[in-house]
Amino acid sequence: MTWAWQGKVVLVTDGDTIVLLTEDRIQVRIRLYGIDAPESAKLQFKVKIY
Repeated sequence: MTWAWQGKVVLVTDGDTIVLLTEDRIQVRIRLYGIDAPESAKLQFKVKIY
């Protein structure tokens, strides 16, 4: 089974989680599979914002 959404990424909550706003104005939380990124709540160091 394959899923596909079209829309705009409106938020990146973690390194592997995004929120997509669909054409119908519905927000969909998507967790990306296979991304090796730390959870933001578990970071032991300060992250620089560029």
